[in-house]
Amino acid sequence: MSNYGFGTQITMSDIIAKGNRKDAWDKMHIKENDRRRVVLEVLGDKEMTVSEMVVALMDKGVLTWPNRNYVAPRVTELKEMGVLVQAGTRRSTISNRNETVWKRAEEW
Repeated sequence: MSNYGFGTQITMSDIIAKGNRKDAWDKMHIKENDRRRVVLEVLGDKEMTVSEMVVALMDKGVLTWPNRNYVAPRVTELKEMGVLVQAGTRRSTISNRNETVWKRAEEW
């Protein structure tokens, strides 16, 4: 143990815990990038709602149940990155509510 002159002791378990958190973060970050890629692949050059993307991913066997949370956060990230833009709205066949229709941005 050492306090490095700051009055706080740093133990080996602190170092291991920090390493574990970094490993977990790295794995999660890779997973997010993979999910973004999957969303872009299923969207292709079409215009789709999140619900339609979920159904398409279920048809491809990527999802085993209609997990909107697999797709929606990645769509938001891609929108913030400028990769996706809103193309309008349409009534969902699942919830009977209006949903945003997404498409790739022109420069992508």
